[in-house]
Amino acid sequence: MPEPINLFFAYARADQALRDELDLHLAFLRRSNMIEGWYDGNISAGEDWQQAIDDHLHTADIILLLVSPNFIASDYCYDVEMKKAMDRHEAGEAVVIPVILRPCRWKYAPFGQLQALPKDAKPVSRWADSDDAFDNVAGTIDMVVQQLHARRNAPPPSPAPVEQTTTIDPPTQPTPITAPALSSPNFVQTGDNQAQIVIPRLNFELDLIRIPAGDFLMGSDPKKDKDAQENEQPQHRLHLPDYFIGKYPVTNAQFAAFVSATGHKAGSEWNDGKYPMGGDNHPANYVSWADGVAFCRWLSQASGRMVRLPTEAEWEKAARGTDGRLHPWGNEPPADALCNFGHKVGQTTPVGKYSPNGDSPYGCVDMSGNVWEWCSTLWQEKAYPFQVQDEWTEAYLKQEGARLVRGGSWLDDDWLVRCAFRDWSYPGFRYDDSGVRVAVSPS
Repeated sequence: MPEPINLFFAYARADQALRDELDLHLAFLRRSNMIEGWYDGNISAGEDWQQAIDDHLHTADIILLLVSPNFIASDYCYDVEMKKAMDRHEAGEAVVIPVILRPCRWKYAPFGQLQALPKDAKPVSRWADSDDAFDNVAGTIDMVVQQLHARRNAPPPSPAPVEQTTTIDPPTQPTPITAPALSSPNFVQTGDNQAQIVIPRLNFELDLIRIPAGDFLMGSDPKKDKDAQENEQPQHRLHLPDYFIGKYPVTNAQFAAFVSATGHKAGSEWNDGKYPMGGDNHPANYVSWADGVAFCRWLSQASGRMVRLPTEAEWEKAARGTDGRLHPWGNEPPADALCNFGHKVGQTTPVGKYSPNGDSPYGCVDMSGNVWEWCSTLWQEKAYPFQVQDEWTEAYLKQEGARLVRGGSWLDDDWLVRCAFRDWSYPGFRYDDSGVRVAVSPS
């Protein structure tokens, strides 16, 4: 049985009754050994209460901030518990979820940019029925718990022969993303449907595939796909203009070049001078959505073209083509010769290992398995029919909320590596199976 996810309640004593009510709605997770909740009411007589709180706060996987005027006014809740929670959130060590119990000016707090619960951050006290409010909160917490179980309780990567590993040189003169372009950058059209971004000074090359304008089938038809999820429906035709997308996910060598050139603060897994997993040609992992955005901005500056994250619609079209196939290669189920999935290899594999058998109709590689790939799109459970919009604006990028990830990973079961499967994660989170693939506007 997997280890339960540790959950910590940070709340003001005046909100004890509301905390207890939320705890009741989480009983289904506790009874199934999915979570182990902790709050200060668990402190035993004679126990050092401050040390107990500190110990559990620093080992929690999920920290619930139960927000109210009393929480904001409490020196201990705000200055101690909340500060430590946000430190762990920014380090990618814990999921911090604000739960708005009663109206207050919480948007001004350091956690003001996080996705808050219940739905639309409507305070629990303003719902007609508090059971409905807490059920909404519990549903989202359930999703987060399932996600953490899938990723954190997976077996550790198997030791495998590693290709030649490149040490990441520390930046001698960090270059801000807004600095002048790097020397001798090029965007090179290598064919009608292919291009490259080339930065000679860094020995950097990134291959792109052009996806032509036109309609494609997005989403799932439960009559044709036994694994179709409700949030993948209804299947619908969608028109997209043409765009370029990375032929491969961004590799360790490419992400390391970005870190060295800019001084970007990557995850701690990148700080020991070696890649987190695999060699130069393995997909970069432990990459957050925010890391992906920063990488794209740097590459935009370097190439003179708008490099960005793909929308989830762009990602799906590149993965499956126009005919609604279940996987990049067709409707046949995943197999060892087609993609890296199901923890069969035990870690990431070099990009292109499964080409051409596992490629998409356009020639995109590793769209199924290996690493999850971030999209620019904000997560919505009911998002279909998909609404095309410009997602690469400052206003859209600054919106709070979880972001889409697509493609499944080396850890995931076969139904999770389907082209239509939708999942999400928080923008600051980094995992051993989270990576990125870029898109480029045609002009």
